[in-house]
Amino acid sequence: MHLRSEVEIIFLHDFGDIGKETSLAGNAAFTGNGHGDVIAFRVVKEYREPREWWVNLYESGIGAAHTSKKLADRAGGRARIECIKVREVVGDE
Repeated sequence: MHLRSEVEIIFLHDFGDIGKETSLAGNAAFTGNGHGDVIAFRVVKEYREPREWWVNLYESGIGAAHTSKKLADRAGGRARIECIKVREVVGDE
């Protein structure tokens, strides 16, 4: 689970009541939360990290996509004008 995913936590208060809290997973207090023991949690809204890739620009056009800049640099050759980093836009960014 990504730390930016939204989670709902259900916990049992020390005095017997059940509580519920919603927060980002990175901010959630699964232990030592001051509420009591966590008895369940669920991911309410999963965060998916945007994908990134690199492409080489040539006079003849754009080359193949590469998963890292290092790979794009290796494939670039002398005819490459520049290397462009592309980042996917996801949802509400």
